Amino acid sequence: MAWPLLGIPQSELPVCCVLADVFVLPSGFGPWDVVVNEAMCFGLPVSASDKAGAVPDLVHDGVNGFVFPAGNVELLADRLRRVLSDEDTRQRMGVQSHGIIEHWGINETVCGTLQALDYATARSVSVAAVK
Repeated sequence: MAWPLLGIPQSELPVCCVLADVFVLPSGFGPWDVVVNEAMCFGLPVSASDKAGAVPDLVHDGVNGFVFPAGNVELLADRLRRVLSDEDTRQRMGVQSHGIIEHWGINETVCGTLQALDYATARSVSVAAVK
């Protein structure tokens, strides 16, 4: 399996992430971009467009990276200059990325799925009661 768009075999992902200073995802669309999760596991700051599906949940603007409007190359360049020119900021954001993604495991996924089912079931019952 290759890392999307780059053609990098998944087995080489750790080396790429260890060598990287920041992860950038300038997508115009993405339902959920697992590459964001993977980059965060390696403690990388993330700069991603507002159209990448994982961004609302995983990228906290100014905390563990930056969010920019898709297609806004000037803002992306500005954000990259900021994070690449300041080692302390880059390190702090990387630590935040790792801390955030530590809470995105199978247990959290199961709990979230169960909460969604509870919500959907309760909602459908209350809608049926109104009819």
